[in-house]
Amino acid sequence: MVAADQCQHTDILIADDDPICRHLLNASLEKWGFDVQSVDDGEESCRALLSERRPRLAIIDWNMPKLDGIDVCRAVRQHRSASDVYILILTSRSSSDDLARALEAGANDFISKPFDAKELRARLMVGQRLVANENTALPHDASPANRAMDLWMDAPSPATTALADSGFLTPVFDPQSLKFNYGVPSPMLRAWQDDGTLQKVLLDSVQVCPKCRALPSFRFGCASCGSGCVTNERLIHHFACAHVARIDAFDNDGRITCPKCRTVNLIVGSDFEYLTGPYRCLDCQWSAAELEHIAHCLACNYRFPASESVVESLVAYHSRRGASPQHASISQSDCVESP
Repeated sequence: MVAADQCQHTDILIADDDPICRHLLNASLEKWGFDVQSVDDGEESCRALLSERRPRLAIIDWNMPKLDGIDVCRAVRQHRSASDVYILILTSRSSSDDLARALEAGANDFISKPFDAKELRARLMVGQRLVANENTALPHDASPANRAMDLWMDAPSPATTALADSGFLTPVFDPQSLKFNYGVPSPMLRAWQDDGTLQKVLLDSVQVCPKCRALPSFRFGCASCGSGCVTNERLIHHFACAHVARIDAFDNDGRITCPKCRTVNLIVGSDFEYLTGPYRCLDCQWSAAELEHIAHCLACNYRFPASESVVESLVAYHSRRGASPQHASISQSDCVESP
């Protein structure tokens, strides 16, 4: 546990229009030693964070009257840096797109409702370290990408642990979304590449669905409807008269008889051979001599010819910052990132 005196005399702002949520947050924060100021709308939170005696930490709800949490972040970031005021967005949203929006607007971090008290305190500890070491740990001439890297590495997921241990951020397949997951929001990856913090390393290429970019399954099936429910019938070829027909056409009360020339008691290999007939789709009755290579996306159920799949590069990212394992201490939700 974090000792209470580590949080003594730190000002923090709560901005939430839900009185129950404000009360719960206020009780926890005071217990941890914070000096709490609370407001119930976005305009009040902006005024507090832009004042001369502003709190250095803020928990801002996404949905509020007058100004929402995203607008508050944008307004505050026009005047206060990420190391001057640490903003944690609190919301019931949890998608990677929402996380990206919050970070792009200037939030330092993002936590979903209902929140875990230990996780919230851990994230606030990250904020305390940031604002307490503004002039040392994060100098003013540091790039925004490097500041973001420091914050993210202080709240690691399995992705940050791998990056800290090996210097490589590698993709992990998510069986729920059927996509590869880097554990990093797209804006951060782009910023770190532009800044030179991360360098791409090509691993392989993958074929993905042209609609949703998830990984499809591949099989042979119907060229018309894409169904995998196909069959083909066995045929008999009578050597003497060259007649070819289905096996049941040659059946004459258990004796194999050619329906064309009426020769009876035919012997396989001597009088006839078995052949494989054309394929037939059991769903749409399509028929052809060959099957089509079909892709079926299990994420969006789109069926398409395998030749129409999109080839994407599967890459890893090599850190050029010399990240060290001691950054790994606090959990953070993963986000899906396409290479």
